[in-house]
Amino acid sequence: AISGTVVWSELERTSSLVADAGAVTALRTGAVTGVATDLMAPKDASRLTLVGAGAQARDQVLAVNTVRPLTSVCVVGRDLGRAAALASVL
Repeated sequence: AISGTVVWSELERTSSLVADAGAVTALRTGAVTGVATDLMAPKDASRLTLVGAGAQARDQVLAVNTVRPLTSVCVVGRDLGRAAALASVL
């Protein structure tokens, strides 16, 4: 799991925004995956094999699906239970 806190501050307004670092990291990594997929994957790609079923896996699939509508996702992981749990929510 990714733990931490991200704080954005504005000096002029003396206001801050506090966010969970794990959520921010997952969104950022997913966004980069989406951009990379859009630039490098064939336009007709529709199948994804995901190696790993960790904390960021779901966001990775969602990002790819945003730029390449997926018809199937294969999840490969060391822990069959985690891979199955991820597959069940996709």
